[in-house]
Amino acid sequence: MRNILSTVTACLLVMGAGSAIACDCPPPTVEKSLQSADAVFLFRVISASTIKAGDADATPRLVGGERVRGVILKAWKGPKGLGDAVEFRTPVASGGDCYMNTTNNPRWFNPNLKPDPGSLMFGSPLLEVKPDLSTWLVAAHGREPYALATCSITMPVVDFTASLFGQPLGAIEMLDRLVPPAQRPRSKLDLALHEPNNAFERPVTPPTSARGQRAPHLAPPARLGALRPAAQRER
Repeated sequence: MRNILSTVTACLLVMGAGSAIACDCPPPTVEKSLQSADAVFLFRVISASTIKAGDADATPRLVGGERVRGVILKAWKGPKGLGDAVEFRTPVASGGDCYMNTTNNPRWFNPNLKPDPGSLMFGSPLLEVKPDLSTWLVAAHGREPYALATCSITMPVVDFTASLFGQPLGAIEMLDRLVPPAQRPRSKLDLALHEPNNAFERPVTPPTSARGQRAPHLAPPARLGALRPAAQRER
């Protein structure tokens, strides 16, 4: 886990000049995103699928959008912590709105281009760098399932470096400084393991005295003796 987070920290990317998003919102800061969001966490995509008409979770706004299930790698705010499952339902992403998806289809992110090593042989001057959009830093609003939207520090973590809204690399380090470990969310499993559970404790029965326990056994012989004939009782 430490190696994963180190790699993620070193490779944090923000939607900058290479993005096709055109949202009308000011660039947020890490502090403001942390304050305004209901949940802030790093997660890894487990599965992604298109929301189709007729699906149980489909709405007119979501049809054609993306359904994502993932697992939280680190959390700074919200109801879930490390290892908890998380879900997203995001409307269709396009260049004119503020939504993103984990497959870049439809395209909302324009990857960087680099010289093609084989260009001298095949005549191709540039090679498109396909980003890995499987890991995300998210500042989510509202209740789960969340939506992948901009106007916050929500961004994919990809395998090449860039800057964070003009700041040095390190939204994760900044979040670590702003939220001490003791104040970060704990996973549901962690909470369950540390909460007291009295379900298997046996009820305590108030003890009774030894005299009280013997009395019922002595009473029947006394009553039977009173019913015996007098001649037998004298023996």
